[in-house]
Amino acid sequence: MGGKPVRPVVDGKRQCCRCLLWKSVSEFRENSRSATGFQYYCIDCGSKGDREYMSTPEAKAIDRIWRDSNQERYLFYSARRRARKGLVPFTITLEDIVIPEVCPMLGIILEPGRGKKGAVPSSPSLDRIIPELGYVPGNVQVISHQANTMKSNATLKELKAFAAWVATLEVE
Repeated sequence: MGGKPVRPVVDGKRQCCRCLLWKSVSEFRENSRSATGFQYYCIDCGSKGDREYMSTPEAKAIDRIWRDSNQERYLFYSARRRARKGLVPFTITLEDIVIPEVCPMLGIILEPGRGKKGAVPSSPSLDRIIPELGYVPGNVQVISHQANTMKSNATLKELKAFAAWVATLEVE
């Protein structure tokens, strides 16, 4: 039979097949397909392997292709991760995320893309209309990354002052 050798659980501990250290089973992710019910490697080794793999050019290219062809899912999973991290309510479904062709706030065409340091201004971005309510149905909209950045970093008073200042610069 092929496969990895079974490393049994002894006194609530098992040996990681990568670092070879004996660790508590709480330091292993569950895996219903494994003979012991846990991953063969510990969480630390798995995270290290994931980071190493995701830093390769091939993995980045695959990730970019997936992200560009699954924009709604990418926005959904990213929002769910941020909600868990920030302890914000998250009850939306994939159907609650609708990407319009044009940003409703700035009128620019929304197109997936990333620059060297992250999203480009025209990238779709999931906005919480009232941030304190979280990601709940009726409180999310897709706008451009540029619009979301402007909205998130400024108060209404600051946005009005900025708009008034820009209006004074316009030449007819």
